[in-house]
Amino acid sequence: MKKPMLVSCVMVSLFCSTAVLANEEADYQQCLLEHQPKVQLEQVVTRIRQACDKVHRDNLMLPRKKEYFRCVLSYLPPVETDSAVPDILGACASKHDFRRS
Repeated sequence: MKKPMLVSCVMVSLFCSTAVLANEEADYQQCLLEHQPKVQLEQVVTRIRQACDKVHRDNLMLPRKKEYFRCVLSYLPPVETDSAVPDILGACASKHDFRRS
């Protein structure tokens, strides 16, 4: 009697986790669609992929760190020169310093 109940619980858990993963992947893809069309620099493309991944796939991230990556997504895509990238990343890091308590 306990075995069928255990099997049912495992199947429900697997179904739910699969649904969550599918939703995370859809959110990640939507993030790329929203932010990459504005990008002109290859290094920014890489940063956008990383930020979308961190915001939508990394469930163990501190809220402040997630806000840092949201800041990157907000301000980095329209950057047109390589020299501006570190300035934007630095400003987002200062604004959303996830190392402080």
